[in-house]
Amino acid sequence: MEPLVHLAVPFAINSLLGLRLRWALVAGLVGIMPDLDVLFSYIDRSATR
Repeated sequence: MEPLVHLAVPFAINSLLGLRLRWALVAGLVGIMPDLDVLFSYIDRSATR
């Protein structure tokens, strides 16, 4: 659920600010990066926050 929130909030804010859909999606993907490090690096989540 948390990765979805990290994707949706930046996407929604940038969409409301009038950015093109492409750039709003990029901002959403950047927002999900803290969740991806746990999947690929096997680092404890508390160490990356």
